[in-house]
Amino acid sequence: MPTVRIGPDYDNLSPYAINDDANPLLIDSPHWAGRVTFRLNYARASTAGARNQLQTAYFAGRKRYFSIQSQGRFKPTNGESADGLWTGDDVLFVAETEGGIHPPPGAWLAVKFARFIDPGFTADGMYLEKRPWAGSWLLCGMNVVNVTKAPEANTMSAKEAGGESKRVDEKMDADEDEQQKVESPEIIPLGAWEHHGSNLLPESSALLFHDSSPPKLTPSQRRKYFHNPSNRRAVQFDPNNVYSFDFFNDFTNLATMKAEMGLHFDIRGVLNRQPLRFVCTSKDRKAVFFVVEIDYADLNG
Repeated sequence: MPTVRIGPDYDNLSPYAINDDANPLLIDSPHWAGRVTFRLNYARASTAGARNQLQTAYFAGRKRYFSIQSQGRFKPTNGESADGLWTGDDVLFVAETEGGIHPPPGAWLAVKFARFIDPGFTADGMYLEKRPWAGSWLLCGMNVVNVTKAPEANTMSAKEAGGESKRVDEKMDADEDEQQKVESPEIIPLGAWEHHGSNLLPESSALLFHDSSPPKLTPSQRRKYFHNPSNRRAVQFDPNNVYSFDFFNDFTNLATMKAEMGLHFDIRGVLNRQPLRFVCTSKDRKAVFFVVEIDYADLNG
């Protein structure tokens, strides 16, 4: 089965128990503080022993292959902005590897397929030799966006947002396949982690807007709306709001590393058998908010 690691940056990743979505990993990075969980639908895997893995009610009655759900607050650390705030035009969510990849023949079909779902999707970085990537603007790429007021809205200056990175340390016993969690106190209040198991995160994007009567957008409408750069620039990630996201799909089987995106291919070959990362990052790639790494070295085939 794949091994998943989560952390505030590339160099500080902790093993995470897949589908333990009631116990997300707590991260406090220089630019973002929050929680992250990773789910994998083993019921749709043909790998031996998959059905014996920890399951979650999240997938019951749904075709989703995986889910990356996060909940957090952006810190005002944007050096390109006078107030330090990040905008919707500053933050990306991308899939990447460390080294070069081998795109499959007809890769343009997969790109076209992805853009049909998310018009903001781009694969312009796919052919880079160092950390090639494909992805979208955070506000376009997420299947679910949910924004709420922080439970204790404390104004954070750029200076206050700094400091050492603290997170949940997870020590895995490979022999007993158990986890011991030692949780650091929350430096920045996030509120309860309520949406796990069958209690799915609902779409609620009204607080992205400053209007007294904000538009009520469906996920599809939101993707199209924020494909417009001026609309993205109008959104500031308020440090006193909590931003929750759920990212999933039903065409990339990360339990078997097979994809169906207008064409069928083995993801491992495309990635040159490197771990796959999902990274929330600034568009200049200088700031990293959080990283989810999937290492599938133990998969057969």
